[in-house]
Amino acid sequence: MDHRVPPGSIVVGVDGSKGSHRAARWALAEARAWQAPLCLVHVWSPPIVDWPVPVGTAYVDLAALPSPSAAILDAAESTLSEEAGIDGIEVHKLALDGQPTPTLIAAAQGSRALVLGTRGHGGFAGLLLGSVVAACLHHGPSPVIAVGGDTSLPGEAPVVVGIDSSGGSRAALDWAAAEARTHGVLLRVVHGWDPAAVTPPGPSTSGSLDGEEFVIAADRYLTGVVDAALADLAPEDTPEVECLAVPAPAAEALLWEARNASLLVVGSRGRGGFAGLLLGSVSRQCANYAPCPVAVVPGGSQALGPGLVQSSSLRG
Repeated sequence: MDHRVPPGSIVVGVDGSKGSHRAARWALAEARAWQAPLCLVHVWSPPIVDWPVPVGTAYVDLAALPSPSAAILDAAESTLSEEAGIDGIEVHKLALDGQPTPTLIAAAQGSRALVLGTRGHGGFAGLLLGSVVAACLHHGPSPVIAVGGDTSLPGEAPVVVGIDSSGGSRAALDWAAAEARTHGVLLRVVHGWDPAAVTPPGPSTSGSLDGEEFVIAADRYLTGVVDAALADLAPEDTPEVECLAVPAPAAEALLWEARNASLLVVGSRGRGGFAGLLLGSVSRQCANYAPCPVAVVPGGSQALGPGLVQSSSLRG
């Protein structure tokens, strides 16, 4: 059994559930496209013992307790091999004991992404995220991808990314562009703006824009952001791009465009507010309700310049 995650790996949490199997299939396709190692990780916790321990109870060596990890990891690898083939893929299996969220986050340090399966549509109607996935999305220092439902595999449909004027948005755009380029699919860049809640770009003395003028300004802003982000790429490394400025609140615009996507990418809001908390309202809505896998990319500090958004931010 391996005890480390190679840098640049696609890391996927497995626990024997249907959700983790979907995530493993998705992660395998991602690893194959990137020619990256695939690391299957199972986290288990030793059983909780009541305290005080009854008199006469012998000392228990936790290291000697049986772990279900080996069987779960072997089964996951075997199923992937049977269903999709793993020839040519460098596969690592990592068994760790500890609490799931911090252990998975620590294991994914230096990886390209941490892939986790959602619990499916259960509980509240349409709600996908379980507690571990939600916590990893909140605190993950590397991109975290939530995979749920009967979704397309990477490369089978466009990649959709939401942007605004934040540094987190730029990180999401860069990551999504690399994803679309690697899989050879369309990159659809979406900027959602709510006409009732935004201020147009430019000096306040220039007067407000409405109707067609506002649409033109939004399109111009979006095109400028994308051109600047992709300017340093060689033509052969630039994905096909479609830009959409949508007159709707950010989460609504992104969820609509994600209907026919293989992946929806959003940026975190950066480490503001509560220390270490990354996931904002838009990111959370997308992760909970998107019909395709959702990648939350930790933000950077480089902003995208003055934009149209005030309260309709795509950072979350």
